[in-house]
Amino acid sequence: LLTIPERALELSSSTSVWIVNTQVEVEARTVKVKYIQNGIAYIEEGLTGEEWVIYKSPVELKENLEIDTTTE
Repeated sequence: LLTIPERALELSSSTSVWIVNTQVEVEARTVKVKYIQNGIAYIEEGLTGEEWVIYKSPVELKENLEIDTTTE
């Protein structure tokens, strides 16, 4: 199981998270949540552990939005 912050989950008809893909763009990824406890979501399927999960953004997230991953 992988763990992510519960607030990273997008709950609708399916459960998904926003990730940064290999093209450094935003992508919605459907995940299977095993359970949630104390603000942590335990992910059973849908993430490999190599992705960057977005859980807070100053802009509205949408598919193919380019992400600046530089740090200062």
